[in-house]
Amino acid sequence: MKWWRKLKCVQQLALTMVFIIGATLFFWHVVLLPQDEEILLLENRCREEEERNRRITVFSGQHPDSERYLQELEQRQSVLMNLLPEQTEVAVFMLELERLAGESKVRLSNVKPGMPLNKNGYLDIALEVQVRGDYFSLLDFLRRVEGANRFTAIDKAAVQMQSGLLMTKLMVHIYSFGTGEPSITAANTNS
Repeated sequence: MKWWRKLKCVQQLALTMVFIIGATLFFWHVVLLPQDEEILLLENRCREEEERNRRITVFSGQHPDSERYLQELEQRQSVLMNLLPEQTEVAVFMLELERLAGESKVRLSNVKPGMPLNKNGYLDIALEVQVRGDYFSLLDFLRRVEGANRFTAIDKAAVQMQSGLLMTKLMVHIYSFGTGEPSITAANTNS
């Protein structure tokens, strides 16, 4: 340490200050900075947990009877599964069309299912439906089809007058979840 004694007091003081500043920066960089990052991460996690707890508290306040709420959810899911079943069930829909036609007093002449189209997670199946009846019966049939248990959309309708009755050709679309094949083997159903 002879070199230290040879330095002037101002130089010794300057070197001491540089050493203290360097040690402080090293300590800050190696010890404090990683702790700050960890603290920020923990604070974010804590905020997320508090938000999650707040949502749970609000939800439990809105639904104090969890059993009844689960029953409501199951009922909603059942309605949804009727509207958009997982299986295409074209034959079941065709039977429903036949029943609706009878209730509306129209004659179901022809039902011709088309090829299912995969529409990104659900199937769109077009059915060409021909019905024959008077004006009011036909309107009743259309109302019943749109209000049926299955979600349907009537895309096109062509109407012609034949022997005092309306012969109507409809393009009806039904939908189902998934990408499976339709559960029908016959291409046409005539009645």
